[in-house]
Amino acid sequence: MKCKTLLAIFAAVGLLCSLVACSSGEKAEPTKPAAAQATQPPTEQPTSPPKPATPTPKEAKPTAKPAEPTATPVPPSPTPVAEAKPSMLIASPGDTLDSFRMRITMRLLEGEGLLGEEFNTEQAWVREPPSSHTVMYGPSGGTATEVITIGDSTWMKVGSTWIKSEGGQGAGGVSSSAAQENLKASLEDILQNMENAMKPAGEDTVNGVHCQRYTVDTEFSMSLPIPEDVPEEARQLMPTEMAGHVKGEICIANQQGVPPVIVGSQTTQEITLKYASRDNETMVYEEKRDLYDINAPITIEPPK
Repeated sequence: MKCKTLLAIFAAVGLLCSLVACSSGEKAEPTKPAAAQATQPPTEQPTSPPKPATPTPKEAKPTAKPAEPTATPVPPSPTPVAEAKPSMLIASPGDTLDSFRMRITMRLLEGEGLLGEEFNTEQAWVREPPSSHTVMYGPSGGTATEVITIGDSTWMKVGSTWIKSEGGQGAGGVSSSAAQENLKASLEDILQNMENAMKPAGEDTVNGVHCQRYTVDTEFSMSLPIPEDVPEEARQLMPTEMAGHVKGEICIANQQGVPPVIVGSQTTQEITLKYASRDNETMVYEEKRDLYDINAPITIEPPK
């Protein structure tokens, strides 16, 4: 299975969304007042009709017809302004930070689990030059997958060998195909639903950043579009839909100079993966996520 397909699946299973696949921090443009763009013309008063002339005794002429009053011009109806999409509280680190490191630990509580009993991911990310280094560890602590992306070049470690590919991928090592765009949109919708369910739970300092703590308890569902270049035999093993429930706490940065990114979270996620050609798979994971080294100097180099 190709690198971008692996990363897409791992990003989908991590509900709060892996920074590689999710960028949902853009704020909606403020709505302009509906009538602000058009200047209303002044209202003109109707013209009074002239008085009829008084006839002389010798010749009386019909009174001239009064002039028609001038109609008051009707101002054009203002063009309706589309309702702005609600601004999201949670900002995407990939959209708002210059660099960061992230650590994710997923521990299986129930079910067999797509990722095994425990799965750990560490990622370093830099905006300029666009680059990332992602390492995924299996239950035994050994490296399951390692990916380095610098610009349009991506290196994926298979065993002890690095395989290089060029073009068509961004700093996260994920293709910008239509399938990935659909996945990104679905993750943004999940984040928006989470925000609607969040409740303030006090303040805290996480990884050196002052944060607002929230509790969350909500349902979610999303489709998992399969990239077109995935071989048919691999398609049979890939889920087409994910649904479930997430409950726990998240900490969002609330400090001057730091955008409202998720600095830390600890949630329990009940996930059901639905397949086209096999039985559904349900699992319960406990996920812990930390964002640190925010805007710190980070250098990512090609493998040696």
